[in-house]
Amino acid sequence: MRRLGERLIACVLLVLTAPLMMIILLAIKCLDGGPVLQTRQRIGQDGRSFQMLSFRTTLHDRRQMRSLWQPTRIGQFLRTTRMEALPQIVNVLHGDMFLAEMTFFD
Repeated sequence: MRRLGERLIACVLLVLTAPLMMIILLAIKCLDGGPVLQTRQRIGQDGRSFQMLSFRTTLHDRRQMRSLWQPTRIGQFLRTTRMEALPQIVNVLHGDMFLAEMTFFD
């Protein structure tokens, strides 16, 4: 029952934050180029691994197709406001994690 409630709340949150996430997506793409999302390997329930989503906040090395550790201007703002974690709502919808596990609740 908890999982169903979490998914329902995540669905509502996704609808409410979708316009903001689109603005962030466009800002990252226009200002820095490269991929908009990054993933991190995490261990979820029952020990299964999943890819935790977040907005990319670091510079992207186009030659080597990897992220560098230096944050972008928009990335620094996203980290400060913790909005980099908004894509994790999708992980909650998939059942990979609970709302309380999202990184902006740390």
